[in-house]
Amino acid sequence: MQNTIIFETLPVERGAIQAKVTATGNLNAVADVLVSSQVSGNIQALSPHWNSKVKKDQLVALIDTEISQAQVDQATPSLRSAHAATLTAQAQIEKAKADLTAANAPQKSPMESPPRIWPTN
Repeated sequence: MQNTIIFETLPVERGAIQAKVTATGNLNAVADVLVSSQVSGNIQALSPHWNSKVKKDQLVALIDTEISQAQVDQATPSLRSAHAATLTAQAQIEKAKADLTAANAPQKSPMESPPRIWPTN
C-alpha cells in the first residue's frame, strides 16, 4: 500500500486570517548552558528565569555561605596553632644556628685573654 496524498480545496472567501499549527515532539530551549561553580552549597537565590537571556557578569545564583563560613570558623584555631608552631620552630632554628656559631668559634686560651684588673679598696 502506497502513501496517498490528499488535497482539500475550497473556494476563496474574504474574512479574518486564521492560523493553526499542530506539532508533536519535545520542546527544547534555544540554547543550553552548563553552569558550574568552584564552591558548593545550598542555593539561596536563583536570578534568571528559564530560557531568559543572561548578560556578562550577571549574578546567576547566590549560594548560602553559612556552611562554608562554619568551616572557616572551625579551621581558624588550627591555622593559628600551626602559625604559632611555625614561629616556635623558626626561633629554635635561630637558636641552633647561634649555638653552632658559638661552638665553631675559635676558643681563646687563658693566655690570650686580656689581663683583668681587679679593683682594690
